[in-house]
Amino acid sequence: MKNNENDGLFQLKILDVVANVFAKDVPYKFDRVLNELNLTREERVERANALNELVHFDDDEDQSDYVIHALYKATLMLEALGYTETAKELFIARNIVKIERENRDAVVRNISKDAIKRQYSKAASRPRNKLHYEIIGIIKATWKKHPAGSKNEMIRRIMAHYPNKVDESTLKRWIKKANLTPPRPLGGYKNFSLVFPHAEGA
Repeated sequence: MKNNENDGLFQLKILDVVANVFAKDVPYKFDRVLNELNLTREERVERANALNELVHFDDDEDQSDYVIHALYKATLMLEALGYTETAKELFIARNIVKIERENRDAVVRNISKDAIKRQYSKAASRPRNKLHYEIIGIIKATWKKHPAGSKNEMIRRIMAHYPNKVDESTLKRWIKKANLTPPRPLGGYKNFSLVFPHAEGA
């Protein structure tokens, strides 16, 4: 779970870095446009006042659009009043917000999709047979007490104890996956009986 959270935070951090880089590449043209208009100081102030009097956005408007438009409006006002450097900084901030807002949903969807995929994978990897852990416990306890017992005999005895509840191929797969088979005994295989952990107090 911790790795999933770290992956998500990493993707969001990458988005922040990318947004900062691309936001600074967007050309700032407001100063040039205003200069070409040859406005007087009074005319610039009038335009700033006009921008300030613009109708505010509706309360039900998407919050991300509200932030982006508010930053855009403030940028234009600062430029009109001659604060070009501060206006440029606010312009970059507006671009960062815009890029992040436009791409964050995609990143979040990707993180969610990956988390769901991992959950499905984890669920699929779990044994579906409800007797799995019980049988594995018996096999472990039996081979611990009787290490000279053969795998084929182990499977035969388990199937006899659980008729029609587990098949040979499933038992072989469980044994292999859990790496339970003991080394081949030097003195040959010996007869044994199943050991039940609960009955043995194990």
